Amino acid sequence: MNPHRIEPVASGVPYVIHSVNDHEPGALDDFGPGLLGIIASFGGQTITIHGTGRVDGDRAIIFEKDDHGTGRDLRTWHVQRQDDHFQAWERSNY
Repeated sequence: MNPHRIEPVASGVPYVIHSVNDHEPGALDDFGPGLLGIIASFGGQTITIHGTGRVDGDRAIIFEKDDHGTGRDLRTWHVQRQDDHFQAWERSNY
């Protein structure tokens, strides 16, 4: 897979988060601060999100970047707890 290829995602729908930095997330603090690798899925599609994150109140904000989280900005994601799991929504940078 080309490391510079941007995977298409569905905008405005919740992706269920399965892992963050190789473990199941247990708290919002698992999403920042720092470099993250997140595995999430929606509608049969599984994606990997690399970037940096920070907690902002009752959500985390993830700044997805290419080159495994250290390159240019690709997307912004908002993460919130939903019942017994976490979900991420892609938000436009524009």
